[in-house]
Amino acid sequence: MTEVELVALACFSFIAGVVGTLAGMGGGMVLLVTTALILPMSAVLPLNGVFLMGAQLSRLYHFHRNINWDVTRPFVLGALIGAVPGALTYSRMSDFVISLLLSLTILGILWLPSVNVKVSVPYPYVLTGAAHTWLSSITGLGGLLQGIMLRGGRPRNTIIATIAASLLSMSVLKTLGYLWVGFNYRPYILAIVVSIIGGFLGTWAGKCCLGLVSEERFRFLMRWMLTLFALRLFWTSWALG
Repeated sequence: MTEVELVALACFSFIAGVVGTLAGMGGGMVLLVTTALILPMSAVLPLNGVFLMGAQLSRLYHFHRNINWDVTRPFVLGALIGAVPGALTYSRMSDFVISLLLSLTILGILWLPSVNVKVSVPYPYVLTGAAHTWLSSITGLGGLLQGIMLRGGRPRNTIIATIAASLLSMSVLKTLGYLWVGFNYRPYILAIVVSIIGGFLGTWAGKCCLGLVSEERFRFLMRWMLTLFALRLFWTSWALG
């Protein structure tokens, strides 16, 4: 990566850290769609989880007392189940498929109406962890845990802390899965360090601004910004095809 790309990555990671802290979610989506502008699509998915570790570690540092372990522990067990199948699926996808699937997933998360379906299953958070990790491995976005947490009526700090703890563990397992199918992280070591530092600082900045930003207005602006990025990615996918 060039120096300009590294600076851009640091800025993207900082912004993602701020977004993830202010909104309780969405930082991964911001980083995913922005890094797709400077990295090959085949590298975006394996690197996304590693890039987010700085922000996730920072959130854990600031909010660790608010973690709901009754959610996180079974989610991590499910993530352990879903990581290898997800990595295997990713290894069989072309750049065109990755770009198209990613853009459609982002647009779906942003604009499709939510459907409240109540299904009684044993060990629901284990199942959520497995499905979320598989989806995240092939699209970079899971969304299942965030949706459940937001609908549960939990306090904002509990949502931030529980999602951070769960997704940090998932990122580690996904990274091991990508390594297993042959992805080489060595050429991106400097980019990973830059991104982790940017994410850590962004989360700190976001925590300082928690009481200054209207959550409703913030989410409105982020929704439209991410929509524009997703549409650009969708257009780019056809060029790859």
